[in-house]
Amino acid sequence: MNEAKDHCFVLWADRFDEVAAVAFVAELRRVGLRVRLVGLPGPSFVGVHGLALTPDLTLDEALAQAAQLACLVAPSDPPALARAANDPRLAELLEQAAALDAPLFAGSEAWCSATAGRVVVYSLGVSLARQVRRLVRQINQPGTTERTVRWQLGWRGKQSIA
Repeated sequence: MNEAKDHCFVLWADRFDEVAAVAFVAELRRVGLRVRLVGLPGPSFVGVHGLALTPDLTLDEALAQAAQLACLVAPSDPPALARAANDPRLAELLEQAAALDAPLFAGSEAWCSATAGRVVVYSLGVSLARQVRRLVRQINQPGTTERTVRWQLGWRGKQSIA
C-alpha cells in the first residue's frame, strides 16, 4: 500500500530558532499537512530567544514515520547544527528524506553538507512569513533538480521571493 507523503517534521533542539519553527508549523498546518516537532537529543528544548517548545516526537518515533515525509525543516544556525549533528539517527532521517526527495528547508547553508538531498535555504528577516508561504508551495512540486536552492531576500530593488 502506498502511504501519502503528508508529514512534515520540524527539527527541534536547544538554541534552534523558535520564530522560524513556529512560522513553519503554522503555515504547514494551515495548508493541511501533518506537522510534528521532532526533538533532537540535547540538554533542553529552549530556543535562541528563550522560548521553550515541547517536541511531539522523539527522533526514533520520527524515523518510524519517515516513509510519509513530505519535507523537513531545520530552523537553526551552524553552531546549533553542530550540537545536534553528532546523532547517527539524524543522519539516517536526512538520508531517508533525500531518498524520498523530501526537501529540507534550512536556516543555514551549513545543512547542505549534512545531507545529499535537496536543501532550500531561507533567510531570516522581515519577510520570513512570505518566504515560508513560498517554500510551502514548493513541497508538492517535484522536478526541482538543483540540490541547493537559494532565494534572494529583500526589498527596495532586490528580488522578492513572495
